[in-house]
Amino acid sequence: MPKNFRLSTGFSVRKIIVGLMAAVFTLGVGSIVCAQSLPDGGDTQSSSAYPATNFGALPSIQVGGPSQGYVQFDISALAGVTPENVQRATLTLWVSRVGTAGAVDVSPVTSSWDELGLTYASLPAAGRVFATIQTNAAAVFVSVDITTLVRRWITSPA
Repeated sequence: MPKNFRLSTGFSVRKIIVGLMAAVFTLGVGSIVCAQSLPDGGDTQSSSAYPATNFGALPSIQVGGPSQGYVQFDISALAGVTPENVQRATLTLWVSRVGTAGAVDVSPVTSSWDELGLTYASLPAAGRVFATIQTNAAAVFVSVDITTLVRRWITSPA
């Protein structure tokens, strides 16, 4: 089952372009530790300025002002992993451009969506903001710890 994130900025106008997304998991079983990277399984943005437009074919996501970004990961590669095996999980985003420096809120998406079908008029439900990422410079990676969320997903994958 895919797991999803919404990237938004609240009320301030802050624009970033996000690309090269990955969720990285450090798994430990006994004395063996390994890392597993999950590339995004779909990404898009929505814009209140263009409520009927789908942006799923674009190579990047704009976040800020009227736009929110959505990223999806397929965690089926973690089949057989228990929550205790996940030592650390991070969501890493590439910030390619910054229009106005500021913060990006990260929320889990709690209903299904499709990369080529999502529009502002058909937004999926999202949970509470669980992390905020500062975006003050372009051409940098930014990461947020999602360990607790990933452990919860493994416990309740539906």
